[in-house]
Amino acid sequence: MQIKGLGFTAFFYTCRSAYPFVKSPAKGLIVVDKAVKLSFLAYRTVTLKKPAFFSLVVILTVLSTAVYCPGGDKGFQYRSTGGFSLDLDEDWELEFEEELHFINGGGNFAYQHSDLGFVYTGFAHWLNVGFNYRQVFEKDSAGVWRRENRPHLNARLKGRLHDIVVSSRSRLEFRDRETESNLWRYRNKVTFEFPVTLTDFKLSPYLADEVFINFDHTNYSTNRLYAGFKLALARNVKAEVFYLWQHNRCSSQRANIDALGTAIKFSF
Repeated sequence: MQIKGLGFTAFFYTCRSAYPFVKSPAKGLIVVDKAVKLSFLAYRTVTLKKPAFFSLVVILTVLSTAVYCPGGDKGFQYRSTGGFSLDLDEDWELEFEEELHFINGGGNFAYQHSDLGFVYTGFAHWLNVGFNYRQVFEKDSAGVWRRENRPHLNARLKGRLHDIVVSSRSRLEFRDRETESNLWRYRNKVTFEFPVTLTDFKLSPYLADEVFINFDHTNYSTNRLYAGFKLALARNVKAEVFYLWQHNRCSSQRANIDALGTAIKFSF
């Protein structure tokens, strides 16, 4: 697979992930210098096989988000997601999702959300839009369950970059929180699905990066990196296994999160 102009792409992607976590101009210059050197190396390599390209994107992302934010680590989590989608007619579908989080090594149930929404696909084959309502229950620092109501609007764009399927999901959500002030938040998740299958189970690898922007003084607050595999268990049953690394803005109250996740979705 020919990758032309890869250096410029790598430079942009590295700066995009690193910028929110840089807290001083001096550190910013160091990050940019590292991005330039990595990108120059990539630019000189005009031909990459698919596994090499996948590895390069992973390395650039991890380096850019991790290099200048040492701090606490909230430990390992396990996240389980189940859901279904139901075609209502040619252009509309109903979707439902249930997700559970187990923290402190995967043994402490601390988060649950239920999400119900409607998706419209009639605008174009590369665009769908939807409206969802999510109810969240999460333990606070004292171990008390707190409720949050979270309606959100979504727009998903989908296309191809060579043989790679690229999608970008934009989400605007309103967080009606029980014990904290209400908050508007924007989220953008970019996903790369690679045209290779691995093992007899036909695992399809993907990589995703999600950013969170709060509409208050905290602004750009969180970055999530996903690396995982998708597989079809049956004609209407799809599953995922993924690793998630969440990096928050540096402060004494914030920390990194490492999580193993599994997901299953039924289509009707």
